[in-house]
Amino acid sequence: MIQRLSKVTKSLTLTAKLSVLFGVGYRKMGNGKWGIGNGEGAIEGCTQGKESIFESGTAFCKLQWVYTVPE
Repeated sequence: MIQRLSKVTKSLTLTAKLSVLFGVGYRKMGNGKWGIGNGEGAIEGCTQGKESIFESGTAFCKLQWVYTVPE
């Protein structure tokens, strides 16, 4: 449980850093989850509808691996 909370904290920190880095907006995804990004379909790069942050075709999935979103 503590390990999982640690992962969540790290992902939120990563999200904050990347949102500043890329300057992208926070919005609701088509699957009802909140995510950060500026491209339709980028959520497809993440499995199981995880919240994600993505930019330039790369999706950084919270509590998940990093996937490349197909063009």
